[in-house]
Amino acid sequence: MVEIKPMDYDGEVMGKRLVSVKKESQQFDIRKYLTTQGVHFIESGKNVGEGNIGICCPACDDDNFHMGIRTDIKIYNCWKCEEQGDLVKFISLIEGANYYLALAKIKDSASVIDRSDFQDKIKDVFARKPIEEEKQKMERNLLVPCTKYLHELNSEFELDELFLNFIYERRYTVKELEEWGVRAELFNDYAYRLMFPVTYKKKIVNYVGRTVIDAPNKYKNCSNNDAVFPIKDLLYGYDYVKIGQDNLVICEGVFDVIRFGKGVAVGIFGKAITVNQMELLYSLEIKKRILIVLDGDALRDAEKIAKELQAIVKAKVEVKCLPSCHDPDDYTKEQLKEIIK
Repeated sequence: MVEIKPMDYDGEVMGKRLVSVKKESQQFDIRKYLTTQGVHFIESGKNVGEGNIGICCPACDDDNFHMGIRTDIKIYNCWKCEEQGDLVKFISLIEGANYYLALAKIKDSASVIDRSDFQDKIKDVFARKPIEEEKQKMERNLLVPCTKYLHELNSEFELDELFLNFIYERRYTVKELEEWGVRAELFNDYAYRLMFPVTYKKKIVNYVGRTVIDAPNKYKNCSNNDAVFPIKDLLYGYDYVKIGQDNLVICEGVFDVIRFGKGVAVGIFGKAITVNQMELLYSLEIKKRILIVLDGDALRDAEKIAKELQAIVKAKVEVKCLPSCHDPDDYTKEQLKEIIK
């Protein structure tokens, strides 16, 4: 199991340790790091200065190695979009990790990490959320686009039959999906889509639409401007998980979660996990095991999630590799129970 060595998160201690980060940054093998992340770099060329290595900037549409990284002190600068910063910020940019996990990775490379009281200290970090801002957002009411509830669909009508055929072909029942609040939108911006409400603290804060016809974009979620919270700040199925339960499965999409069942799994809406989603997972206080079950072609993504998540939870984090081109929704509930044993 991959383990990220933690460090102190106390503010006063952090301040004292920042002095040592410069030294540890100098020891950090930036070439090895870029290689492990699959980031192509060059050490000479038109846009690469002396003592620098160049990469295509991940912060803009750069395709000509405009971001230079100083190999001695590990600061970076993009000559195209002016994105710049130190090694901690660079790792955050590349991996989407938060400041503390990025700093832990640097300090881990120097093998000088104090592991004491990590769980207690990171709890304080995750507790620093804008409570008042969240409270104000939760006062908003979000309506899910809906023309019909699923039990109102009638196979005698052509549009209704599209929805029913889609549901049955995927081996679901109307009743099963309605237990998750799924409904049908026949018109407007979410036409021909099954609508999945996404809840947080028992309140609808976003929604996802899944097309039932052959369309280029299978999924469409509520825009960040209209949603109470952005979709990647949330976990599908979060409200069904009991705080302190023994085990939990992490998977990609809404159908995967439904197939596993209420309280068994949560969905991260894709193959990558955000800091806000990790905070929610941390808040669930899973005791024994967190199993990451992504689609069969996403092993590397799953391993990356496991590495980041193991640093902040007490439960053991494992990855279950499914066969290529398979996802949890391809299996029955009984088969999934065997898979996650």
